[in-house]
Amino acid sequence: MTQSQWEKSVTDALTKLNKPKWLQPLQHLCEAFEGVNLDGDTIGSEIELVLWDLVSLSGQSDNLPLERLFQRRLSELGCWTHRAFNPSGDPQYWNPLQETFKQFKSDQCASIREYTASNAHPAQDMIRKWAEAHCL
Repeated sequence: MTQSQWEKSVTDALTKLNKPKWLQPLQHLCEAFEGVNLDGDTIGSEIELVLWDLVSLSGQSDNLPLERLFQRRLSELGCWTHRAFNPSGDPQYWNPLQETFKQFKSDQCASIREYTASNAHPAQDMIRKWAEAHCL
């Protein structure tokens, strides 16, 4: 799927959810993961699926806590288990909520290492707080 197709689909979902202001922070989040080799789906396609799931659920109930459901679902995405770090000296870990992967790679003098962990980084509560602050 091209960027414009993704943006149209996400915009359509956000319009149905009455959450158009979520588009920009979600685009920034997708940009943070550019260049990351995730197994299978991209974070953008995962976010798109979450949003359309919420559209489907919102059609079943008017009292759905969309923001809280979105925060929880976002924090559970598999992309958060991807780690990148600079192993030399005091190890520095990439935080996708604070910088893009490309920026992290360019800021590190030594080569970075990547691996998949069993839990999210940043922690799920931090991802939820990010979503709470940016996806109003």
